[in-house]
Amino acid sequence: MALLDVWRLRLAAQDKADFGDVDLSSDDAVSSDVWLDRHLHGVALFLQEVALKERDRELLGLSTMVKRDLAARFEAESKADMERERDAERECEAYDEIRAVCVRYFFKERTFKVDLSKYRAMIDTCASRVTDAADLEKLRRYVNEERCLGRIHTDVKHHFLRRARGPEPLPPSFEEVKAEFDRHLAELVRRADKHVSKTLDRLCQSAPEELGPK
Repeated sequence: MALLDVWRLRLAAQDKADFGDVDLSSDDAVSSDVWLDRHLHGVALFLQEVALKERDRELLGLSTMVKRDLAARFEAESKADMERERDAERECEAYDEIRAVCVRYFFKERTFKVDLSKYRAMIDTCASRVTDAADLEKLRRYVNEERCLGRIHTDVKHHFLRRARGPEPLPPSFEEVKAEFDRHLAELVRRADKHVSKTLDRLCQSAPEELGPK
């Protein structure tokens, strides 16, 4: 009975300690026993049988109490594990729904459009003055509407995926997706206004001037 009490106290002390940051190679990790509750449960079952055969009421009461407490502990752990699994399943389902919603509006129904024609016109106007074809092509790719739509789609999708980590994740409505699209499109246009103008100025300034007649 004294040894059973020692094991109970050891488990209580281990529960209070935080072994999450313990180095697995340290003495603390060796002295701790992650299966102590299971070991104690087995001991309690054994001693309960001994107490019944020996008609030892005191030992029977102690071993039964330990077994009952550990049974409640295991049931709580099992419920917590099941809840975590349900949360993970709900999160996965929400992720799939969010991806499906974004694909639907961006690519299947083509609800959202990215119009960057003004930047293409700016590039075409300056193209004859730029000798570096590689830099010019790079700038054209920067304002490629399909590429930009894909980048916005990724950003919008990730925004809602982060939001889906809540307790009751729900797929976004069309209005929510559109609002997020508009926000990212405005940011894309803001950056393009600066980048395209600045790049064209640099490319045109670096181009050699045409020599006129002597």
